Amino acid sequence: MARMKLIWAVLLVVMCSSALSAQSLAGDWQGILSGTRPLRLVVHIEPADGTTWKATLASIDQSPDWGASLPVDSVAVQGVNFKFAVPTLRGTFDGAISPDSNSIVGTWVQGTNQTSLTLARATPETAWKDPSRH
Repeated sequence: MARMKLIWAVLLVVMCSSALSAQSLAGDWQGILSGTRPLRLVVHIEPADGTTWKATLASIDQSPDWGASLPVDSVAVQGVNFKFAVPTLRGTFDGAISPDSNSIVGTWVQGTNQTSLTLARATPETAWKDPSRH
């Protein structure tokens, strides 16, 4: 009986820590694609239901309206691995979530081009602000 309680306690801790880690992805993540013209990207991630995620992607240097975002077709989180795809751009991101859940380091692939990309969790102090008047 005591062994069964211990097994259930361990399972509960593992499930709760996974849920807390997964919840910590919600919010805005920002990163810069380097190249001839650096481009700032903002990925907005939120829970879709109890076990899946949905996201949008905005390239704020290419859009006159910072609110214009493209839907991300698929978001996959497995352990520390994080992936998403934006077929309309022929783009994918494949990265690893840092232990503190404040950055995701990976690779952005668009068509045949591949670029390293680090997404950092945006905070009120670090979030890029839209300078235009609306």
